[in-house]
Order: sequence, then structure tokens, then C-alpha cells
Amino acid sequence: MLGRGVDELVGQTGQPRPHGLLASGRELLAELVGSEELRELIDAGALAELELRDRDYQSAVLHYRSALEADPRHTAALGRLAGPLGQLGQYREAAEAYRRLVDLQPHSTAARLGEATALILLGEHGAARERLEAGLEALPRSLDLKDVLARHLAACPDRSVRDG
Repeated sequence: MLGRGVDELVGQTGQPRPHGLLASGRELLAELVGSEELRELIDAGALAELELRDRDYQSAVLHYRSALEADPRHTAALGRLAGPLGQLGQYREAAEAYRRLVDLQPHSTAARLGEATALILLGEHGAARERLEAGLEALPRSLDLKDVLARHLAACPDRSVRDG
């Protein structure tokens, strides 16, 4: 069954069909998975990725939010949502997405760095410092967290946060 579905998606040449790929994928998914919620979740993620390729950040945000409505703990959607939010200048929402991701994956250096970066872009330097320090408590060996914290403390425009 799976082999037939793959042939329908890519054709005999092994190259993706130019039209209807997402529709064919939905049909294959319907055969393999009986859950409508799971199909909607996968569709939303796939559509968001296509929108990102076209640099349509607003549409990507809508699709990732749709995926999160289906599963609020979908860590991949949370992590991917923050990028286009940042591209749109929506740093508060990006910081919140990263914060939720840190809550779900406390050992994610990328989520911790993303949250701190969004806070810095918001001008919330004290909060960024606190989140970076909390990250180092959880991940004391993270050179990336140490580097960003050191740079932040050295060059922060807020004198009350600066260290030196």
C-alpha cells in the first residue's frame, strides 16, 4: 500500500509531480492515518513551510497557529512559528512562542537563545539577561548561551544590565 502511494506522489520518474502534490499527500495520509486532527495538523505544517519558501510570513504564521490549535504542545510548530513572527517584527509574540517552547523543552538551547534575542529586540535587556542566566542554570555547558550572555553584558545599551 505504501509503495503505491509513493508512486502516486512522485510518479514513475521519482520526481515530484508539479501539481496536486499536497492533495495527493492528503489522500495518502487519509489511507495511512484515520485521524482527521492529525491530517489537519500535518497539512497546516506543510502549508506553513510552503509559505515560508515564498517568504509569505503572515500566511506561515496563520498556518503554524492553526497547527497549534490542533495541538498546543506541538514543539516543532512552536519553534517554527517564532521565526516568521520575528520577520514580521512581532517580537513579543516570538518571545512568547519561544517561552512556551522552553517550558516544553527546557534543554533546548535554540529556544532559550530565540527567546533572549526577541527580548533584546524588544529592548527588555534585564529580562533577556534573566532568561539567559536561567538558561545557563539549566544548561551550564552551553557555550552558545555563555557567548550570548557575555556579549549582552558587554555591549548592552542599558547601563543597569551592562557588566563592565
